[in-house]
Amino acid sequence: MAKKNIQNERLIEDEKAMQSLLNAMTKMKKAEMRKSLESVELDDFEEIDEEEMEAYEKDMDATMFEELMSKEGFYTEEEYRDAIGKWLEHVSLSDFIAEIEKRVIGQENLKKVCYNIYHYLELIATGSEKNLPFLIAAPSGCGKSETYRAVKDYFRKNMKFLYIEFVDCSALTEAGFKGNDPSSVVSGLLDKPNSNGIGIVFLDEVDKKVVPSYTTGGTNVNAAVQHGLLTIMEGCPVRAKGTSRAIDTSNTLFVAMGAFDFLRNEKEEEKTISFGEQKEKREHYDDVTREELLEAGALNEFVGRLSSIVNYHKLTEEAVRNIINLNISEMEKEFHLSIQADKNVYEEMYEIANGKFGCRTIKNILRDRVQALDMATKLAGKPHGPLLIRLNEDGDTCEDKTAELLF
Repeated sequence: MAKKNIQNERLIEDEKAMQSLLNAMTKMKKAEMRKSLESVELDDFEEIDEEEMEAYEKDMDATMFEELMSKEGFYTEEEYRDAIGKWLEHVSLSDFIAEIEKRVIGQENLKKVCYNIYHYLELIATGSEKNLPFLIAAPSGCGKSETYRAVKDYFRKNMKFLYIEFVDCSALTEAGFKGNDPSSVVSGLLDKPNSNGIGIVFLDEVDKKVVPSYTTGGTNVNAAVQHGLLTIMEGCPVRAKGTSRAIDTSNTLFVAMGAFDFLRNEKEEEKTISFGEQKEKREHYDDVTREELLEAGALNEFVGRLSSIVNYHKLTEEAVRNIINLNISEMEKEFHLSIQADKNVYEEMYEIANGKFGCRTIKNILRDRVQALDMATKLAGKPHGPLLIRLNEDGDTCEDKTAELLF
């Protein structure tokens, strides 16, 4: 084992030396080119095109930037910080928000999520205090999971080395019990060499650990899980079992997420607050507050550690229309079809999107209908024409009318 460790250490040292050599050669090459251009005599050329020279240098910088962002990892924590700093130089907050908004539609507070992530990267790049976990409270189907997917896909394409992970907290148990203990939420980061915890971890289903859950002995096991998560979120050294690898979770951004249906269901019970003769009805899409979390059973320390609560809200008709159009566009590419939605699709889908299962239902209904029509057309041996998707008043697909319109 000792011999193997020595071999691994030598291999790492060799890789570091090679990387340092490549970096030095790149810098030397650029410096030589600049020196060569500066030493050109005017007699040798009629004119030096400064714009062309600037364009060349810009292209060279862009190429080096793309190569840097496509790396899987680095050899030191400082290299991670420098690379993130380069990304910040090239990408503004507005640019980042615009890219994520292409995927997560109709949630104004998405900008707050993007800002928190962008600000975290700013702090990482400068080596400043960066432990700012926050919570996304979103009713089912409003874009909570899509936010994670959009962020992960964005960085997979534009900053490959940045670790992004999704953890289902409903499976967490107190340390020492059967199951995954809270420290397991950063197990993937422990496998990311030399990052020292730099990355973003989305903690889904956190709401499941807010409500007290008692053992037969009267112990609130969910409180213990909250304590474990709190320790990780506050920042601490975490070591991989059986190895010397360790990370500092104060370098990690934790994004807690939850639908908090138990709180929303209470609001739907038509509870009222009396103000003289006036009564204010609480609604399903009302903001989840810190006070409500504490009343539900969350620990003071856990709630207090969250830098902010970002609430997602009911989708507007315009947002639903855009989501339908986005899904249709994706399915047209998948099925190689031209798909048209009847006008009543948008009306019916608005109610469905703001129902129990949210906007994820839109894609499922559209996909089910397109697949049925695609199969029917192929079985009939008929060529494809534009498909018209029509729903009846119950939100179900209308078989007869659609078949007539198809053929």
